[in-house]
Amino acid sequence: MKLNIPEEKKIFYIITAGAVVVTLFIFLIYFITRKPSETKVSKEETAAVVTDEYGINVDSLDKIEYEVEKGETKSTLLTDLGIPQNLVQQVLDKTADVIAPRDFREGMSYYVYKTKGDPSVIKYLVFQFGVFRSVKIELADPVNVIEKKEEIKTLRRMITS
Repeated sequence: MKLNIPEEKKIFYIITAGAVVVTLFIFLIYFITRKPSETKVSKEETAAVVTDEYGINVDSLDKIEYEVEKGETKSTLLTDLGIPQNLVQQVLDKTADVIAPRDFREGMSYYVYKTKGDPSVIKYLVFQFGVFRSVKIELADPVNVIEKKEEIKTLRRMITS
């Protein structure tokens, strides 16, 4: 059986078939020469870093909320948490201008971030002073203190009729 195809369409079909064959050949070569390691995605690439509202990576830490007790000072709080004395002194020195004694009062919330594998190791302390201000303390040597103040925006609107 002979097909009756016009000459213009024969050229189109030959070019199209050639392009398909070349494309298949390129894909075949790509998949044969690709290394197996290129197809696997590591856990590090797929895992998203989870941080809390203070910017702390909480994947390997436990976050525990506490409240300042009556008569407790910064010094007694840090000592009661089991923080080494050299770090206690650094925290007191670096927070002297950031956390005033009047700011540190009974019932104030603070958070302790402990290592999941070793709960005796405290990595961070965060003191929350109301809605718009917090102080994050990284308990490394040297101690790092970051105060975060959110800007209070006042909107004025006038209603006319």
